[in-house]
Amino acid sequence: MREAIQAPVSRETLREWLEDRYGVYMDVRHGEDTVLRLYNDTLFPEISVLFVGDASKLLDTVEICGMYDNRTGEFRFVSGQLSSIVDGILKEECCPGPDGSESIYAGIRRYAEEAVEQRGYTLVEQRERQEQAMSQTEQLLRRMTGSITEYVNTVGMRPLRMSDYDKAVLAIQDGELEAFKMYAAKVPNQQAELLVEAAGRPGAVGRRMAEMLMQDKCDIDYRMYCDACKKAIDINDPQKVLFMTEQARSCVSQLEPAFYGEMASYAYLDHRFIAKEIICQCSEEQFSAAPSHLLEQFATDHDFRTMSQLVEKGISGGSSSMRTLHMLTYEG
Repeated sequence: MREAIQAPVSRETLREWLEDRYGVYMDVRHGEDTVLRLYNDTLFPEISVLFVGDASKLLDTVEICGMYDNRTGEFRFVSGQLSSIVDGILKEECCPGPDGSESIYAGIRRYAEEAVEQRGYTLVEQRERQEQAMSQTEQLLRRMTGSITEYVNTVGMRPLRMSDYDKAVLAIQDGELEAFKMYAAKVPNQQAELLVEAAGRPGAVGRRMAEMLMQDKCDIDYRMYCDACKKAIDINDPQKVLFMTEQARSCVSQLEPAFYGEMASYAYLDHRFIAKEIICQCSEEQFSAAPSHLLEQFATDHDFRTMSQLVEKGISGGSSSMRTLHMLTYEG
């Protein structure tokens, strides 16, 4: 949602924007000359934190302005500035005292503590985001507090008994390498889970975190390693994918023979360049047990060059042989 909406915004419009996973910001025209920009970030799976600022002066004026409970559909601790541009905010949803950032932080802390301890809300969200959306949200939070980790500490998450694993995940999402090193070292039995998270973290920092988790490891669970590779494929990070496929034999003691072919087949669905790079990188031995449907996938595109590489590396058409032959000879 990019076009500025004329205030007042309906409660339903605001709610729909908040429940849109990739709704990073919404501009609201307030008066003739002012455009307010609303941001949201889901630091709790069920709770969205709201921010507001003058769209032309965001570096100086971003403030927290309330929260939204995705489970109940209710707003809480809404500032006067937000309520002035939204129709339908109830009196009990407004901040009961001063509506500065500190008061709203404190209110969210109390609400979150009760939600986690009494109503079963979960603390850390295992989320996937588009790289652009992640970057925009992180930049916003850094302008306010220095980092997502610092923000969480500011609003009082520590009383909620965050585990070291939770903190390591937040450090991954924030791209805080030093915090990640500290907390990851405290959870040696959850390194595979952290690898899955780090593999899905875009950029050089995400690659470095993944490399650190793989360093000197030889017993990573096979399924977890596959999930991590798929995360790297999903964010279109060929450098990380190729590093992980190259190191797979060293990091996974029970590596299944079909691993390389399965990863290439998965990459083919949305990132064919990565699939081709995996095929080029791997040896005949590594691809000898590749699934036969991989050949069929490239036959769909009449990609004879890649098909020739697969055949040269020893892939068998298996049960897909007839379908593959039909794709190559059928002219419609």
